[in-house]
Amino acid sequence: NSQGEHVGLIELGGRPVELDGKPTISTYRKDGTPTVRIELTGDGCRLYETSSGSDHAERWSLLASLLGCCDARLTRIDLAADDFKGRFPLKWALQRYEAGDFDKRGQRPKARYIDDMGNRTGKTLYIGSRSSENLLRVYEKGREQGDPDSEWVRYEGEFRASNRRELPLDMLLDGAPYMVGAYPVLDFIE
Repeated sequence: NSQGEHVGLIELGGRPVELDGKPTISTYRKDGTPTVRIELTGDGCRLYETSSGSDHAERWSLLASLLGCCDARLTRIDLAADDFKGRFPLKWALQRYEAGDFDKRGQRPKARYIDDMGNRTGKTLYIGSRSSENLLRVYEKGREQGDPDSEWVRYEGEFRASNRRELPLDMLLDGAPYMVGAYPVLDFIE
């Protein structure tokens, strides 16, 4: 952004090819598919949402439409739901995990819990693994941001495309059904 803060990136990729007998960089895969990687950080998303007079839904709808016109595909998307009042604290998520409420097809997903050992800098619960299609992070966002008394908890789903599944562009418009679909115990997310 104009203050020099990292808000995202655009990468053009591909393999070198010859054009008019001269080597050049191509933005095409071997199969001819053009490649571009666009990444927005949380701050980048906020900047994108406020960069014009249009509202949240209109901005993301426009982006999804433009990406659809290019036959673009999502390979990863992180969806976040914030509980600013702490009605569903990290302890609740840990109890739900232990009760089996995150199990899928009778299998308990891997989990990892990072405890701040009482220093109030924020705890984190990971459900799933980085190599899987879905990973849920539940963490004390307010404390991570420096407020030791904050009750703010963030539920953040990381979704990855795979050979078995594509991520629909509709995830840019309304992520709540995808979060609840992947984790039905999170039915409080709207």
